[in-house]
Amino acid sequence: METGAERRRAAGAGLVTGVAGYLTSVHVHHAIEPLSGVVSMVVGITIPLALSLTLFVIAAFLLVGTVNGSALRVGSWCLLGVIAAGITGMLITLSQVSEGSVVTDLPYLISNIGTYGAIGGIVVGAYDARQREVSGRLDEERKRARNLSTRLSVLNRVLRHDIRTNVTIIKGHANHIRRGEKDPGEAAAVIIDQADDLHELSEEARRVESHLSGTRRRQPIDVAAELRDIVADLESEFPAADIEADLPEHAVALASPMLDSALEHLVRNGIEHNSDDPSVDIEVSNHADEVTLEVEDDGPGIPPMEVQVLDRGKETAMQHTSGLGLWIAKWVVEASGGELELEQRNPGGTRVQVHLPGNYP
Repeated sequence: METGAERRRAAGAGLVTGVAGYLTSVHVHHAIEPLSGVVSMVVGITIPLALSLTLFVIAAFLLVGTVNGSALRVGSWCLLGVIAAGITGMLITLSQVSEGSVVTDLPYLISNIGTYGAIGGIVVGAYDARQREVSGRLDEERKRARNLSTRLSVLNRVLRHDIRTNVTIIKGHANHIRRGEKDPGEAAAVIIDQADDLHELSEEARRVESHLSGTRRRQPIDVAAELRDIVADLESEFPAADIEADLPEHAVALASPMLDSALEHLVRNGIEHNSDDPSVDIEVSNHADEVTLEVEDDGPGIPPMEVQVLDRGKETAMQHTSGLGLWIAKWVVEASGGELELEQRNPGGTRVQVHLPGNYP
C-alpha cells in the first residue's frame, strides 16, 4: 500500500521531471538549429541543456526519498522558480520591445531563463526543506523535554509517597517487635513484604528511567503471548480473581520493550482496586494495521479526577493519581505509537482500550 510520504515523494519527483522534460525538449530543439559563435553555443544551448538534464537526476533523488519527505516542497519550488523566471523574462522582453529593440528566438530565451529559475527554485526549496526539518526537530526536542520533565515529576511524587508509606509500615512493625506488642513472626512477615515492595518499586523505577531515556527502540511483541503469561501469573497470585481472556493465537504489535509491564499494570489494576472476588475480562483483536486490547473490570471504577489527570498528561498538587501503574501504561503505549483510552462502565467498573500499531511489513 502506498503511503502518504511515498505519494508526496512521487508528486515532487513528478513536478521536477515534468519541468525537466519540457525544458530539455526545448533545448534539444534549439540545439538542432545552427548558432554562430562558441559563446552563443555554450550560453544558449550547452549550459541550459546540462542544467535541464541535471533536473532529471534531482528528480530521481527526490523519488528515493533523500530529502526526508520534503520532495513535494522542493518540486513545488522548482515549478515556482520556472514560472517566476519565465514571467521575469517576458517582462524584460516586453520592456526591450517597447524601447524599439528586436528580440529573436523568444521561446528559447524564455526557456533558458526558466532553466536557471528551476535550478534556483531547487536550491531555495532544498534550503526551505532543510530549515523546516531543523525547526521540526527542535520542536520535537522541546516537546520531548517537556514530557520528560512532567514524567519525572510524576515519578518523583509517586516514589516519595510509596517509599514513605512502606518505610512507615516497616518502622511501625519494628517498634511493635521491640516493645513486644505483636508476634515477632507476624510482624517480621509484614516487614519482609514491605521490603519486597520497596525492591519491586526500585526495579520498576529503574525500568521507567530506562524507558524515559528514550534509548530503546520499538520491536515486534506478541501481545497475546505476553498476556497469557501475565494472566497465568496473576491467577496464581490472586486465586479468587475471575480472569477471562479472549486471545487470538498471535497478535504482534510494534511496541516498546516495556509493553509487558504496561499490560501487567492494566490487568493488575482491575484486580487490586476491586472487591474480594474481582472479575476481569480481557480481549485482544487484530485489525488491518493495529492490535487492539480491551480490559474490563467490575470494580468501583477510576475516579473521574484521575482520568482527567491522565488525559491532561500532568499532575498538580491538588490533582494527581493514586499510583504509578496507569502512568506507566500510558507512557509505554504512547512510546509504542499507540493510544490508551479510559472509560467508566455502567453501572460500575472500568474499561481500558489500548490501540497499538501492528507489525506488518
